[in-house]
Amino acid sequence: MKRLQFAGLNHSQRKSQNASLDSPVRIPDLEEIFNQSPGFFAVLRGPDFVFERVNEAYLTLVGGRDPIGKRLLDALPEIQGQGFIELLTGVLATGEPFVARAVCVSIAKGPGQIPEEIFVDLIYAPLRSDDGKVAGIITYGSDVTQQVLGRRQVDATAEELTSQVEEAQVLAEELEQSNEQLQKLNAEMEEAKAQAEEASSRVIEVLDSLGESVFLLDKTWKVRYLNPVARSIIEKMGVEAENIVGKVLWEELPELAGTLFESETRRAAKENQTVEYEAFMGTAGGWFETRVVPSKSGVTTFSRDVTERYKSAEALARSEEQFRLLANLIPTLAWMADETGWIFWYNERWYQYTGKTAPQMEGWGWQSVHDPDILPAVMEKWSASIATGEPFEMEFPLRSESGDFRWFLTRVAPLRNESEKVVRWFGTNTDVQAQHEAAIAAQAANKAKSDFLAAMSHETRQPINATLSFLELLEMGIYGQLADEQKTAIDRIRKNQEQLLSVITDILSFARLEAGHVELATVPVSCRRIVADLPALVEPQVLAKGISFSTECSQEDPIALGDREKILQILTNLVTNAIRATPERGRITVRCGRRNGVVEFKVNDTGVGIPSGRLEDIFSPFVQLERALNRPREGVGLGLAISRDFAIAMGGSLTATSSPGNGSTFTLSLPSAPTTDKVTG
Repeated sequence: MKRLQFAGLNHSQRKSQNASLDSPVRIPDLEEIFNQSPGFFAVLRGPDFVFERVNEAYLTLVGGRDPIGKRLLDALPEIQGQGFIELLTGVLATGEPFVARAVCVSIAKGPGQIPEEIFVDLIYAPLRSDDGKVAGIITYGSDVTQQVLGRRQVDATAEELTSQVEEAQVLAEELEQSNEQLQKLNAEMEEAKAQAEEASSRVIEVLDSLGESVFLLDKTWKVRYLNPVARSIIEKMGVEAENIVGKVLWEELPELAGTLFESETRRAAKENQTVEYEAFMGTAGGWFETRVVPSKSGVTTFSRDVTERYKSAEALARSEEQFRLLANLIPTLAWMADETGWIFWYNERWYQYTGKTAPQMEGWGWQSVHDPDILPAVMEKWSASIATGEPFEMEFPLRSESGDFRWFLTRVAPLRNESEKVVRWFGTNTDVQAQHEAAIAAQAANKAKSDFLAAMSHETRQPINATLSFLELLEMGIYGQLADEQKTAIDRIRKNQEQLLSVITDILSFARLEAGHVELATVPVSCRRIVADLPALVEPQVLAKGISFSTECSQEDPIALGDREKILQILTNLVTNAIRATPERGRITVRCGRRNGVVEFKVNDTGVGIPSGRLEDIFSPFVQLERALNRPREGVGLGLAISRDFAIAMGGSLTATSSPGNGSTFTLSLPSAPTTDKVTG
């Protein structure tokens, strides 16, 4: 909302009301006048005369009807046709005030009441905005009904006496009444003058408290007022501020003559328009942002020292210049964008690689060097970063000057101001073509390895199974009775063949996992049932070593989401490993329960334990602890690797804790199934 100012009376009106031409026009304090005036005030804005403010006296006058925000005729319909709209329109058009005495008004004292005639003295004064235009009207009035009625009564009495006294006596009485009215008017004017002076002193207090310098100059360029900030600037120029008040500014401060300060101040007065500019004032010692506001009595200048802002801008420019120099030296592509994502700068390596020019790349021109098939994904992710202010990271190919595509790792980070708003983006594109090709080659090699292992394992299992079948026929005596030594030899052959078959089965499972050919069912399964089936699978090994084996499950059967066969395979592998690591008469315990929203199986043993530095190694393929020729181990070290892959594939995990000499604990964690799901295993 623009600030309104009182417009002064014209020359003839000031003379008629004994106003001092030498006194500067001051801006009244409307709030103070509203609160203290015995008369009624109202502020009307715009051509529709909308009520903006009224005082308590005005509300009393209209019977408590609140007119704020309403047009004059909507708020007071009873004044239609009484000439007020015409008077207000005239003041709004000419910008000249209007004074009327003892005006008869028909006005209602409350909602729904019949209008009554009253008499008021009225003053209409225009309100001007900063650009000098009349933006509204302030009305001030007082109820003089009693005075008018009393005067009429006196007049009636005088008329009755006229027939009985001489004309000279009647003229004397009328002259006396006129003198009384004149004295009353003079008293009112003195009171208004005192209020204006009080308002003026308040305005001076406000100007004195401003943090910017204020100069008030009259039409002849004489200094009428300087606030403390302006005085300090004048004193920096080697002049006593008191010595220039009342004198022509350009004569007392000739160093200002011919500067932008003088030319813009004169232009504002000549064109009767507010002028704003920034300029360096060497005599004042810095950069100043100045606003010159013209008025009928002269001009007012408001100047604010912005030297620090210019210093900051220069420092930022130097910093950015250094950044661009550094960005041109780094062995990667780099660029900068504004807060909307509009790229306005690339380093030299970008142009060298793409073969493009700055006009071709500006803004969103970078899309021309992207792979059309991948560009939509890049745009989606980049647009999301711009919208959220989050960093951006992605790998995608960029076309070189020769037309070939190379893969780049792109990272983009936002620069924020003190209010955490993104004001700029910095991005880099690092060539990762070699890494990309290496990854593709590694994937191909890994696939070839997996295919080879799967094929070899499959081909090897057939003759082993055939050998086991023939061994079983020999043990059954199909080819004749065997001697005890022959039975012992065949038993050893069968055990070694079974061990070899187990190794090949592990290799085949591992190859299938790496190739992604293993399908897992994810269904609700009963953990209690799985744990109950476990002892029968490991009973021979447990009995052979005299190990104590027990299982425990929480009272409420935990239901996990996973593949029942693979869960049982993992637990069997963990228990088998525990049997190998646990000495005779040791103890192995399998527990299951729910914790923190997941189902956990824990296999605990009292075996030799695992060094803390090797806990992760045991999950790597083909790794066995304490492998030696004189200490043969079963398998090739794939069991734990396969078990962890199965656990991860089911959305869970497999971890281990151990202390050498105190045994180990392996924990299989799986997602917990909702209680409403039907258990299938």
